[in-house]
Amino acid sequence: MKRIAIFALLIVALFTSVAAQAQQTFTEQDAINLAASSDTFAAGLERTPGWSAAAYDTQNAYGIWRVQFWDSSGEDLGWADVSPERGRVYSWEAYFGATDAQKNAAEPVLRDVINNDPQFIELLEDPSQYDIYIDYDAYNHYWGVYIDVGADSIWTPIQFEGKTPDSLENPQVLGLYFSGVLSYAEWQESNEATAIATAFQNADVADSLADVDDWTTSVEHNDDGTWAVYFMDGDTVLLSVQVDVTTDKVIDYTIGE
Repeated sequence: MKRIAIFALLIVALFTSVAAQAQQTFTEQDAINLAASSDTFAAGLERTPGWSAAAYDTQNAYGIWRVQFWDSSGEDLGWADVSPERGRVYSWEAYFGATDAQKNAAEPVLRDVINNDPQFIELLEDPSQYDIYIDYDAYNHYWGVYIDVGADSIWTPIQFEGKTPDSLENPQVLGLYFSGVLSYAEWQESNEATAIATAFQNADVADSLADVDDWTTSVEHNDDGTWAVYFMDGDTVLLSVQVDVTTDKVIDYTIGE
């Protein structure tokens, strides 16, 4: 009799466990639906026709599923870590651009930031006289603002506290980027090429190299801002030419070392 009672208890426990597991069984679609209906993704997905999603059960101790979204071209729209059991979205990254309405709301706020920020006033005196163009960077969560000053235009990323297109509180200017500014390596390469071309265009220099096959060049930046171009035949210096790249003129040249 005792054995029958124990067996009965085991059967009850087994069915209780199976029932509990059945109640806690969630599908990939459950996780996707939870993330897609959240405030973070719902509006963005609504204006993104053809989007797709996939999810997997991470099998961690908290019952978390990772959900991934793509647009119709397979580009990343974002991800979310969700718990279907608790109906919670715990963390996410969403990469939707701003709507026209969000741009219209943000533009006067961004304009006000630029017009009153000391950095822009120092450089432009009156920033309000220049046109601006804005766009939202969904990956970096900031507004990019292009200030049209022609060849001297400035681009600046401005981020708000909430880091969403709708957040327009506590702006922070993340930097100022100037049109036409090269990296140091690009600047050096450009000036070396100009210095060599300017030196070789000098008739006396060109004549001195006329009978030399396979000459090479070496370029140095002088302390006074000019450039020294050395025309070489192996290790032998054939000519040294001083060039001002700002005026594209040969200042002086010396035959030999």
